[in-house]
Amino acid sequence: MDLSWISDNWGFLVVAVPIVYQHVTQRSKVNAQQLEDMEKAHSEEIGTANDQVAELRSRVDVLEALRQEMPTHGDLKELHGRVTDVGKEIEKLKGTVEGGNRIQNNILQVLLEKGTGE
Repeated sequence: MDLSWISDNWGFLVVAVPIVYQHVTQRSKVNAQQLEDMEKAHSEEIGTANDQVAELRSRVDVLEALRQEMPTHGDLKELHGRVTDVGKEIEKLKGTVEGGNRIQNNILQVLLEKGTGE
């Protein structure tokens, strides 16, 4: 680039450069102002949204705490095994009680027959 171009167009550059600079900086100021205006206009909506987010976070915290307290698959499997064992023991007791009842009935039958036979 030849520096003679700058010296030939010095007057134009003195006027054009500040105009371009002002245009660029003014646009950024306008954009910043528009953002502030939009934020003011929607601040209530933003506050409501923030409140909703906070409420949802607290609800999620509650659900996570409940999930931590819930039994796991392993816990349920262990419980199922214990209930099955209790059921087996009850069946054994049932058989024992039924056997005891049969013996008692036989004893009563013998006593009744003895009592009527004398």
